[in-house]
Amino acid sequence: MLNIAICTREFRPHTNFGGMATFYDNLSDSLAFNGVHVEIFTQGIANETINLESGVVVHYITVNRLIYKSKLHGNSRKCFSHFCFSLGRRFRATLLQRRKKIKFDFIEVHEHMGIGAALQDLGIPINTTVHTPLYFILRKFPKTIPNLKKKTVEKILNLERRAISGSNSVIFLSDDMRKEVSKDIEFTHMSNIQKMYNPCDIPEEIHYEAFKQKLVRILYFGRLEERKGVHLLPNILSIFKQKGIGLELNIAGEDSNYKDDSMFAYIKNQLSVLDLKFRYYGKLSKVDLGNLILENSIVIVPSLYDNSAFAAQEAMAYGRMVLCSDKGGTSEYVGTNGLTFDPMSKKSITDMVDQFEKADHLKMGRAAREFSIKNFSKSSYANQYLKIVNNAVG
Repeated sequence: MLNIAICTREFRPHTNFGGMATFYDNLSDSLAFNGVHVEIFTQGIANETINLESGVVVHYITVNRLIYKSKLHGNSRKCFSHFCFSLGRRFRATLLQRRKKIKFDFIEVHEHMGIGAALQDLGIPINTTVHTPLYFILRKFPKTIPNLKKKTVEKILNLERRAISGSNSVIFLSDDMRKEVSKDIEFTHMSNIQKMYNPCDIPEEIHYEAFKQKLVRILYFGRLEERKGVHLLPNILSIFKQKGIGLELNIAGEDSNYKDDSMFAYIKNQLSVLDLKFRYYGKLSKVDLGNLILENSIVIVPSLYDNSAFAAQEAMAYGRMVLCSDKGGTSEYVGTNGLTFDPMSKKSITDMVDQFEKADHLKMGRAAREFSIKNFSKSSYANQYLKIVNNAVG
């Protein structure tokens, strides 16, 4: 039996921050289903080990003291890069302790914060999956950690460069992310670089009743934050209204701060001014979210940058037509099975709405589901991934 250690900052439920928590949940479950013994090493709120129903073992590593000593929590005397280096050492120590009881054949690492740099002399093959490196986020969205010095970002880049370039293999989840990272990190010495679609859950049964409704029901789901472009929804939908398209906007996701208030408060005010129908559901369970997706015919993903937005993939898996930002790699997933646009350009949005009026929404929704079944299944990803593992371990 293969023994694989997965090292990631994000994993449910302690650090369910975003896409990579879902990614590693899907990957670990699919590997376990294929007879692999999987152990997760992840940041947690307490040092503890739990066993999931799938057989996956999860080791939570507390870093509370590290966090509160870092600039992330307002301590100007401590550089945030110190937290990144310390986090890698903490992961290494925990993995070495566990290694006394189990021999790991392979290590999978989330590139975030360069955790893998601390694991490269253990004599175990490493694959790094590149989602969205922290240095890239801090450059593109400096409000993520306000007032961070440029030299700190450079230190994080150097650490993530060591982690990625020192791996035996690298997986990118989009060509766009590979292009962006290649501007800062050299890959010419590496022969095993793969581009693979993010795996996601694909429901066995769905229906298309929402497409029969005269009123167009458009759903946004995900975190309500600026990086996701959710604050642009009123401007985008105002163009639908100008074209005389009757619609209702539904929003589901966790709220966040924006302009000295909450993001939803801002959106609510803007939508009210435009006299647009809307409803906010808050953060939903997986089952409730799935039901809500089926109640809408359209899902909109207006991100300012996303490497591979799960919202688009899940919408496609449910047979919904997707309106997707062209910023980042998500548009590679949507392709011709939806419509893409620049969320910052009125002309681009107008062109997209013109295409929307002419498009066969149901046909595109069905095509999107067929594409997702073929390309996004967890079993397909696991099979591709195990080829990388077997090639590395011989």
